[in-house]
Amino acid sequence: MAGKPIRGSRSGESASGKKRFHPLTPVHEAEKLLVGLLGAFVCFLPWSVGATLIWSQATALLLAMFTMVVALLPRSGNAAASLTESLAFRLLTFPLFWIGLLFNGLLAAQVFNTGWTIGGTEGLRLMEPADPLPGFPVGVEAGLFREGPVQALIMGTAIWLALSAAWVGLTRRKAVHTLFWILTANTLGLVLVTFFQHYSRPPVILWFYEAATPNFLGPFPVHSHGAAYFLLAIGVALGMAGHHFKNPRHAHKRSTPTGFFVFTALFALLLLFFSFSTFAAVAAAVLIAYFAASILHREFFASGAGPRVFTGRLIIALSMVLAGFLSHTIVTAGQERLGGGRDIDAHIADRTEWETGVRAGWTMFRERPAFGFGAGGWTYFSEQYAGAEIDNAVLPAHPNAEHAGSEWTRLPAETGAAGTVLVLAGLAFLLFHTARPRVWKTQFLLFPLLGVLAVFLQSGVDLIFRTPAVLATWLMVWVLTAALARIDRTLRD
Repeated sequence: MAGKPIRGSRSGESASGKKRFHPLTPVHEAEKLLVGLLGAFVCFLPWSVGATLIWSQATALLLAMFTMVVALLPRSGNAAASLTESLAFRLLTFPLFWIGLLFNGLLAAQVFNTGWTIGGTEGLRLMEPADPLPGFPVGVEAGLFREGPVQALIMGTAIWLALSAAWVGLTRRKAVHTLFWILTANTLGLVLVTFFQHYSRPPVILWFYEAATPNFLGPFPVHSHGAAYFLLAIGVALGMAGHHFKNPRHAHKRSTPTGFFVFTALFALLLLFFSFSTFAAVAAAVLIAYFAASILHREFFASGAGPRVFTGRLIIALSMVLAGFLSHTIVTAGQERLGGGRDIDAHIADRTEWETGVRAGWTMFRERPAFGFGAGGWTYFSEQYAGAEIDNAVLPAHPNAEHAGSEWTRLPAETGAAGTVLVLAGLAFLLFHTARPRVWKTQFLLFPLLGVLAVFLQSGVDLIFRTPAVLATWLMVWVLTAALARIDRTLRD
């Protein structure tokens, strides 16, 4: 025993020969700065009207550029002992870096190879064909201030740089924990402001921006997009609560922040009942019920004979079913009452309109299967392909037509097979790092990943990723869990 290195010692080595560092070794100053910049990035996005405006997108890009620079700063000393490879090598071997580079190249081609220009009047939009280079991706010349390839390229580059910086520069569990702390605290602030807005009923978002419809939720222009964001945040909060609840490392403390995280999750769930998003409210209620039942199972049923374990698992299943049923009943029965008098019937798409939007997406993809209609093309062509009998014209965008659809069909409609394959390759990489039994047995990672999964399922029935803040935060949470699985060798199979 005397000849074996002690786990966690500063100078010891693991069985694999890799250096280990003491857990109390301070986080490197460059990594602290990186955590601060990434925290500013994820906090800024929702507050800036969901990063749907050009000034907020440009600011996000600037923040992301700084994060990448800081992530690649050289490190030395004891605080850098966790690095087993150079930062540049880690970046160049990060598949999402190359996938993002190719995808942004596709968006850049759409910017410079104009396929259509926007004409007509404010009341009747006319899509006028241009003369693009054949065989290359094309896009709509929407300019800086409309949804289109330019805005998509700006946000695509910002997300690409921020995700790459997180993967490259984060080397300590404490850094990921801090980012989840920041995200949860920011969520609580968003919930408080959203409730205040709801009861004061201001006509604009955050008291300065006039929304296209009265159906906004807090700083998010579309209610269901905001609901998806809060659903993801609930998963992160529950993961942090599970991590701190009776953690052996916190046994000497009189109190833990578990209550803060649980309160934030419950408060956000209450907000979802005001969001008119049935899926998000039901999914969040099921997540919270699973969390509570799993704690109960761990405390009273995890140890013992088979029937005792079976009883605990049965309680978990029944709790989730009951929570889903009750939340669905509350949302569907009380939407108009909880809406505070808003005319919600004219702005929430029904099932028929959703099915029409999905069919329109597939029709658009079949017409341009290679590269699609370009980023933002859904906004300008979906109604036409949903059945409008007007040559090259799109009727005035109605909220039902514009927001009814599925991300699973909008992606191929806008980027074709080329963009869809790249996106699927990136998701497959993240799935490879997180779909491991030991990862899913860790509550700290389990609930954020369940939140990621729930938002992905919601994207199949709603166009939630049209709000960049939702897409960026969804990908960031997934990358952070994958990075933590990489950092913590005990989670590896």
